[in-house]
Amino acid sequence: MQIQSVLRGIFSDEVKDINLLKKYLYGNITNTELKGLNDYDILRRLNSDSDYTKLLAGLFSCLTYNKKVYSTVIIWFDEFEDLSILSSSNIDKTNNFLREILDNTPNNLLIFLNLTQTALFGLEDLGEYISEAVRSRIKERISFDLPTKVQFKDYLIELLSFFRLSKYENEYYPFEENLIDKIIEEKGNVSLRSLNESFSLLLEIADIENEEPPLTVAYFEKNKEELMGWKGE
Repeated sequence: MQIQSVLRGIFSDEVKDINLLKKYLYGNITNTELKGLNDYDILRRLNSDSDYTKLLAGLFSCLTYNKKVYSTVIIWFDEFEDLSILSSSNIDKTNNFLREILDNTPNNLLIFLNLTQTALFGLEDLGEYISEAVRSRIKERISFDLPTKVQFKDYLIELLSFFRLSKYENEYYPFEENLIDKIIEEKGNVSLRSLNESFSLLLEIADIENEEPPLTVAYFEKNKEELMGWKGE
Protein backbone atom coordinates (compact mmCIF):
# COMPACT_ATOMS: atom_id res chain seq x y z
CA MET A 1 0.00 0.00 0.00
CA GLN A 2 2.80 2.38 0.91
CA ILE A 3 4.64 1.77 -2.38
CA GLN A 4 1.43 2.19 -4.37
CA SER A 5 0.85 5.55 -2.69
CA VAL A 6 4.37 6.69 -3.54
CA LEU A 7 3.93 5.66 -7.17
CA ARG A 8 0.65 7.56 -7.37
CA GLY A 9 2.48 10.59 -6.05
CA ILE A 10 5.12 10.25 -8.77
CA PHE A 11 2.79 9.68 -11.72
CA SER A 12 -0.26 11.76 -10.78
CA ASP A 13 -0.75 15.46 -10.17
CA GLU A 14 -2.00 14.93 -6.63
CA VAL A 15 1.23 15.96 -4.90
CA LYS A 16 1.73 19.64 -5.67
CA ASP A 17 5.05 20.06 -3.85
CA ILE A 18 7.40 18.18 -6.19
CA ASN A 19 10.49 19.20 -4.22
CA LEU A 20 9.00 17.64 -1.09
CA LEU A 21 8.41 14.40 -3.00
CA LYS A 22 12.01 14.47 -4.25
CA LYS A 23 13.28 14.89 -0.68
CA TYR A 24 11.18 11.90 0.30
CA LEU A 25 12.58 9.73 -2.49
CA TYR A 26 16.17 10.70 -1.67
CA GLY A 27 15.63 10.04 2.04
CA ASN A 28 16.24 13.63 3.12
CA ILE A 29 12.76 14.37 4.46
CA THR A 30 12.17 15.36 8.10
CA ASN A 31 9.35 14.07 10.28
CA THR A 32 7.59 17.43 10.04
CA GLU A 33 7.87 17.47 6.25
CA LEU A 34 6.65 13.87 6.05
CA LYS A 35 3.34 14.97 7.54
CA GLY A 36 2.82 17.05 4.39
CA LEU A 37 2.57 13.78 2.45
CA ASN A 38 0.24 11.99 4.85
CA ASP A 39 -2.83 13.22 2.96
CA TYR A 40 -1.61 11.15 -0.02
CA ASP A 41 -1.30 7.98 2.14
CA ILE A 42 2.48 8.30 2.26
CA LEU A 43 2.83 7.65 5.96
CA ARG A 44 6.42 6.54 6.50
CA ARG A 45 9.90 6.78 5.05
CA LEU A 46 11.37 4.28 2.64
CA ASN A 47 13.54 2.33 5.04
CA SER A 48 14.65 -1.07 3.87
CA ASP A 49 16.40 -2.24 0.73
CA SER A 50 13.19 -4.11 -0.02
CA ASP A 51 11.25 -0.81 -0.05
CA TYR A 52 13.52 0.66 -2.70
CA THR A 53 13.52 -2.54 -4.75
CA LYS A 54 9.72 -2.67 -4.77
CA LEU A 55 9.56 1.02 -5.67
CA LEU A 56 11.90 0.45 -8.63
CA ALA A 57 9.85 -2.56 -9.71
CA GLY A 58 6.68 -0.48 -9.56
CA LEU A 59 8.36 2.36 -11.43
CA PHE A 60 9.47 0.01 -14.22
CA SER A 61 5.97 -1.47 -14.45
CA CYS A 62 4.40 1.98 -14.73
CA LEU A 63 6.89 3.09 -17.39
CA THR A 64 6.17 0.01 -19.48
CA TYR A 65 2.39 -0.10 -18.96
CA ASN A 66 1.84 1.17 -22.49
CA LYS A 67 4.04 -1.19 -24.49
CA LYS A 68 3.78 0.98 -27.60
CA VAL A 69 5.65 3.73 -25.75
CA TYR A 70 8.15 1.75 -23.64
CA SER A 71 8.05 -2.04 -23.77
CA THR A 72 11.11 -2.94 -21.70
CA VAL A 73 13.49 -1.51 -19.13
CA ILE A 74 17.09 -2.65 -19.69
CA ILE A 75 19.72 -2.55 -16.93
CA TRP A 76 23.37 -3.26 -17.73
CA PHE A 77 25.65 -4.12 -14.80
CA ASP A 78 29.17 -3.58 -16.11
CA GLU A 79 32.24 -5.22 -14.53
CA PHE A 80 30.04 -7.60 -12.55
CA GLU A 81 33.16 -9.56 -11.61
CA ASP A 82 33.79 -6.81 -9.02
CA LEU A 83 31.14 -8.56 -6.94
CA SER A 84 33.94 -10.76 -5.67
CA ILE A 85 35.61 -7.87 -3.80
CA LEU A 86 32.48 -6.91 -1.85
CA SER A 87 31.85 -7.92 1.73
CA SER A 88 29.63 -10.93 2.42
CA SER A 89 26.89 -8.58 3.61
CA ASN A 90 26.93 -6.56 0.38
CA ILE A 91 27.06 -9.71 -1.75
CA ASP A 92 23.90 -10.91 0.03
CA LYS A 93 22.24 -7.53 -0.57
CA THR A 94 23.13 -7.68 -4.27
CA ASN A 95 21.64 -11.16 -4.57
CA ASN A 96 18.48 -10.13 -2.73
CA PHE A 97 18.09 -7.08 -4.98
CA LEU A 98 18.46 -9.12 -8.18
CA ARG A 99 16.04 -11.78 -7.00
CA GLU A 100 13.38 -9.29 -5.87
CA ILE A 101 13.60 -6.98 -8.88
CA LEU A 102 13.31 -9.94 -11.26
CA ASP A 103 10.38 -11.43 -9.38
CA ASN A 104 8.47 -8.17 -9.19
CA THR A 105 9.01 -7.11 -12.84
CA PRO A 106 9.14 -10.44 -14.69
CA ASN A 107 7.76 -9.39 -18.09
CA ASN A 108 9.23 -5.96 -18.73
CA LEU A 109 12.75 -6.02 -17.34
CA LEU A 110 15.93 -7.25 -19.01
CA ILE A 111 19.11 -7.37 -16.93
CA PHE A 112 22.59 -7.93 -18.34
CA LEU A 113 25.30 -9.03 -15.92
CA ASN A 114 28.48 -8.25 -17.84
CA LEU A 115 31.34 -10.42 -16.64
CA THR A 116 34.85 -10.04 -18.05
CA GLN A 117 36.84 -13.13 -17.22
CA THR A 118 40.38 -12.65 -16.01
CA ALA A 119 43.23 -14.86 -14.89
CA LEU A 120 41.94 -14.49 -11.32
CA PHE A 121 38.20 -14.71 -11.92
CA GLY A 122 36.41 -17.11 -14.25
CA LEU A 123 32.80 -17.94 -14.95
CA GLU A 124 32.88 -20.92 -12.62
CA ASP A 125 33.81 -18.59 -9.72
CA LEU A 126 30.43 -16.86 -9.96
CA GLY A 127 28.85 -19.78 -8.12
CA GLU A 128 30.55 -18.62 -4.96
CA TYR A 129 29.01 -15.14 -5.19
CA ILE A 130 25.62 -15.55 -6.87
CA SER A 131 22.97 -17.37 -4.90
CA GLU A 132 21.12 -20.35 -6.32
CA ALA A 133 17.92 -18.27 -6.30
CA VAL A 134 19.52 -15.77 -8.70
CA ARG A 135 21.29 -18.38 -10.85
CA SER A 136 17.98 -20.19 -11.40
CA ARG A 137 16.52 -16.94 -12.79
CA ILE A 138 19.25 -16.44 -15.40
CA LYS A 139 17.59 -17.24 -18.72
CA GLU A 140 20.49 -17.12 -21.15
CA ARG A 141 24.26 -17.06 -21.14
CA ILE A 142 25.91 -15.13 -23.96
CA SER A 143 29.61 -15.62 -24.66
CA PHE A 144 31.67 -13.07 -26.55
CA ASP A 145 34.77 -14.89 -27.71
CA LEU A 146 37.93 -13.05 -28.69
CA PRO A 147 37.56 -11.82 -32.27
CA THR A 148 39.41 -13.33 -35.20
CA LYS A 149 41.40 -11.12 -37.54
CA VAL A 150 38.61 -11.18 -40.13
CA GLN A 151 35.95 -10.37 -37.53
CA PHE A 152 37.90 -7.43 -36.19
CA LYS A 153 38.55 -5.99 -39.63
CA ASP A 154 34.86 -6.26 -40.50
CA TYR A 155 34.01 -4.59 -37.21
CA LEU A 156 36.53 -1.81 -37.86
CA ILE A 157 35.15 -1.10 -41.33
CA GLU A 158 31.64 -0.75 -39.92
CA LEU A 159 32.81 1.38 -37.00
CA LEU A 160 34.81 3.79 -39.14
CA SER A 161 31.96 4.19 -41.62
CA PHE A 162 29.89 5.96 -38.96
CA PHE A 163 32.49 8.71 -38.52
CA ARG A 164 33.83 9.14 -42.04
CA LEU A 165 32.59 12.40 -43.55
CA SER A 166 33.60 11.58 -47.12
CA LYS A 167 33.95 8.42 -49.18
CA TYR A 168 37.44 7.04 -49.72
CA GLU A 169 38.66 4.13 -51.79
CA ASN A 170 40.38 2.82 -48.68
CA GLU A 171 37.59 1.54 -46.40
CA TYR A 172 40.00 1.53 -43.45
CA TYR A 173 40.74 5.25 -43.72
CA PRO A 174 42.32 6.94 -41.75
CA PHE A 175 44.49 3.78 -41.53
CA GLU A 176 46.17 1.80 -44.27
CA GLU A 177 45.05 -1.82 -44.39
CA ASN A 178 48.55 -3.20 -43.87
CA LEU A 179 48.73 -1.12 -40.68
CA ILE A 180 45.56 -2.84 -39.45
CA ASP A 181 47.14 -6.24 -40.11
CA LYS A 182 50.34 -5.21 -38.39
CA ILE A 183 48.67 -4.05 -35.18
CA ILE A 184 46.50 -7.18 -34.99
CA GLU A 185 49.61 -9.30 -35.44
CA GLU A 186 51.52 -7.39 -32.76
CA LYS A 187 48.67 -7.41 -30.24
CA GLY A 188 47.92 -11.10 -30.62
CA ASN A 189 44.78 -12.76 -29.27
CA VAL A 190 43.16 -9.92 -27.33
CA SER A 191 39.75 -8.35 -26.78
CA LEU A 192 38.03 -5.69 -28.87
CA ARG A 193 38.64 -3.21 -26.08
CA SER A 194 42.37 -3.79 -26.18
CA LEU A 195 42.48 -3.38 -29.97
CA ASN A 196 40.26 -0.29 -29.78
CA GLU A 197 42.64 1.28 -27.28
CA SER A 198 45.62 0.81 -29.58
CA PHE A 199 43.94 2.36 -32.61
CA SER A 200 42.45 5.15 -30.52
CA LEU A 201 45.83 5.99 -28.99
CA LEU A 202 47.49 5.97 -32.41
CA LEU A 203 44.89 8.47 -33.65
CA GLU A 204 45.48 10.68 -30.61
CA ILE A 205 49.23 10.69 -31.19
CA ALA A 206 48.74 11.47 -34.88
CA ASP A 207 46.41 14.34 -34.01
CA ILE A 208 48.93 15.82 -31.56
CA GLU A 209 51.76 15.51 -34.09
CA ASN A 210 49.61 16.75 -36.99
CA GLU A 211 50.34 13.55 -38.90
CA GLU A 212 48.41 13.40 -42.16
CA PRO A 213 46.27 10.27 -42.75
CA PRO A 214 46.19 7.56 -43.81
CA LEU A 215 48.45 6.30 -41.02
CA THR A 216 51.09 3.81 -42.13
CA VAL A 217 53.09 0.91 -40.74
CA ALA A 218 56.12 3.20 -40.62
CA TYR A 219 54.23 5.61 -38.38
CA PHE A 220 53.17 2.71 -36.18
CA GLU A 221 56.78 1.53 -35.88
CA LYS A 222 57.78 5.03 -34.84
CA ASN A 223 55.28 4.92 -31.95
CA LYS A 224 55.31 1.19 -31.32
CA GLU A 225 56.84 1.34 -27.85
CA GLU A 226 54.10 3.59 -26.54
CA LEU A 227 51.31 1.69 -28.29
CA MET A 228 52.40 -1.73 -27.14
CA GLY A 229 52.21 -0.50 -23.58
CA TRP A 230 48.46 -0.96 -24.09
CA LYS A 231 48.82 -4.59 -25.12
CA GLY A 232 46.73 -5.61 -22.11
CA GLU A 233 45.29 -9.10 -22.07
